[in-house]
Order: sequence, then C-alpha cells, then structure tokens
Amino acid sequence: MAEEARQELENQLRQTIETLVEISLLVHDTTGSQENKEGLIEQMDTLVKEFQRLKEIKCEKQIPIDVIDYIDQGRNPDVYTREFVELLLKQNQFIHGKMDIYTKFQHTLAKNVKETYPEMSEAVDDVLQRTSPA
Repeated sequence: MAEEARQELENQLRQTIETLVEISLLVHDTTGSQENKEGLIEQMDTLVKEFQRLKEIKCEKQIPIDVIDYIDQGRNPDVYTREFVELLLKQNQFIHGKMDIYTKFQHTLAKNVKETYPEMSEAVDDVLQRTSPA
C-alpha cells in the first residue's frame, strides 16, 4: 500500500510540474489575446486542483529539516544519511568507551574496598550484582 501511495504522489508531482511548465510557456509567449488569457486561467485552475490533489495524497513521512536543507543546497541527501550514520557510530563508540571505563573503575573500587574493609565484602558484592549489566 505504501508503495502505491508513493507512486501516486510521484505521478501527481510530475503532473503538477508539467502544468507549471505549461503555465510558464503561456506567460512567456503571451500575446495578450483573450484566447491566451483564457488558456492561462484554465491552466491556473488546473494547477490549483493539482495542489489540492497533492494535499489529499500527501505521504505522512517525517523528513528531517537537515535533509531538506541538504537538498536546498543542491547536495545529495544520501551524503547526509552517510554522515549522520558515521556520527552516530563515533558517538556510540565514545559512549561504549565510557561505559567500559566506568565498569573497570567499579570493579577496581570494589576490589580495593574489599581489601581495605573485608567486613564490607558482602555488601560490595551485593552492590556489584545489582549494578552490573545483565
């Protein structure tokens, strides 16, 4: 169903663009005759109907504003996606590194507390069990 809706939207966009081209040709080649004015009015009516149709069949997809900015700048949105994924990978590696450091610190601290305060060994083991990832 989603593919059919996307195809319908693409077809409607093509038709709207074609109407815009026809309007631009009519405006460029205008002679001021009544026939020309009527043709332009007819094309404008068609354009309004096509915009209404576009509104009816719009896809409910959320597109990040950054992607739209990329396209406005004439850039490939696939580049944005690749850069975004690379950034997420770097952030993920950074967070994973922090988690590893904290885990090592937790175990080192627990070991030192057990050595220094042997009577707290049971409590330290309990804390380690409750705070360690599954």
